[in-house]
Formats: sequence, structure tokens, C-alpha cells
Amino acid sequence: PIWDTYRISQPHVAVVAGSVERWSLVRELVQSTLHWPNDWALLVHSRYRGMDHQIKDISYERNVYFSETHFATASEAASFFCQADLGIALYHPTYDDEYTGLNLEHLGLSSGKTAMYLSGGLPVLTTDSGYYPRLLQQYNAGIVVKDVSEIGRALAIHACSLNSMRRNAAS
Repeated sequence: PIWDTYRISQPHVAVVAGSVERWSLVRELVQSTLHWPNDWALLVHSRYRGMDHQIKDISYERNVYFSETHFATASEAASFFCQADLGIALYHPTYDDEYTGLNLEHLGLSSGKTAMYLSGGLPVLTTDSGYYPRLLQQYNAGIVVKDVSEIGRALAIHACSLNSMRRNAAS
């Protein structure tokens, strides 16, 4: 289990997978852990080596863990991530290039990460943009926040609902 692999002592784990680029809000997410409930940990996964060095200059609590595990298949990755209690998929349009503007603003159903989380029955926390927030709210399969600064409070409020969200995400 991920708790043993990363020596995570907190009973609840949220995972974020993918890019640590500015549009992904990972820096802000890591910093937000300063305000998370004590029983939550964040596992940041990237397939690229040295990812933790890209965000080492920000302050964060001891509840942040980093993974650069390589997965041979998508199903292997899904099995790994879905051990967590919550999958995080944050998107913030930066308009730096053709891929980080309207593509992120109107993400629609193109998020492979969100689809992977949901297909494994993992509730998703996301920002309020694109198509997924409406689906998550309609099917009670996740948590929608307007801003990263709301995550700590959202975790505290929704912790008791995660099992029902997991069932809804899987169906």
C-alpha cells in the first residue's frame, strides 16, 4: 500500500498526478497543505525525475510526499493511485501557449487523470472550471473548490462523505 511505500503516517491520502507546471497549481496545492487537517497527507506524483526540486523552495508541512514511480501500463498507474482516498485534478489557464489557455479553461472530458481516478472509484477534488465539476456535483463523486486555498476546509467538511463518493465514482 502507498502508506507503507512512502511511510505515510496520516490515515487519509490525497494524490495528485502529472505535471508540476504553473497551470497545474501543484505549487499552490503543496503550499495549501499548511492548512490541511492533520489526518491528511498529499502524495505528489510525477513521471519525471527531479520534480521535487522544482517545488522545493516553497514551504510545506511534513504531510507532503513525492513519488516518481514509473508505471508500465495505465492500469498499473490506476491501481496505484486508487489506493488513495481522493484524487486531485487542478487546472488554471495561464495562456502561455496554445495548450494552456482555452484548452484548460474548457477542459471538458479531455482529462485523462480525472477519468483514471473516477474509473478506479476514486473521488476527485477539482477546481470549478470545465465540465467535470458539474458531473462531480451531479453524481456526488467528488469535491469542487473555487480556489486552492479552500482545499483544507473542504477536506475537513467532506471527510465523512468519502466512502459514498467512492461508491458513486465507481458507478
